[in-house]
Amino acid sequence: MRLMSSYNNERCGLSTCCLGLVLGVIAAVIFGILFFFGLIPVASLGVDIALEVAVIVLILLFVGAYLSEVNPTYFLARCLCRHAACLLAGIIGTIAASTIALSILLAPGLISSAIAVAVVVFFYTLMLTETAGFLLCFACKAHRCKENE
Repeated sequence: MRLMSSYNNERCGLSTCCLGLVLGVIAAVIFGILFFFGLIPVASLGVDIALEVAVIVLILLFVGAYLSEVNPTYFLARCLCRHAACLLAGIIGTIAASTIALSILLAPGLISSAIAVAVVVFFYTLMLTETAGFLLCFACKAHRCKENE
């Protein structure tokens, strides 16, 4: 499990942000096509859930930043420094894309609807991947995991 043990190591060359971007593009294309052909019937519910999750993750990120400032722990601050930029890009992108997608008509067969769903899925995947990377970093640093295990 070498990939997971060095997920954000400079020597590895693969970060969770890069992984999120790649997975986001793949998921966006798949979900955009599935929605266009009507295989995902209720897209507005999924977009609404993505918006709610993004707001919750944003609140938790601010709480984590506040806690790292009030009680500076090395592992929390380090993980925030590593993951905050890409995580914020995913969160803000998800909030913006979800708001835009909810303001238009989401109907299967419309190219604009398929593109809106694909953009939401892209940013949502980026946000979830980077959240997982942050939690892995936090858990590993908090429990003094070794890089070679």
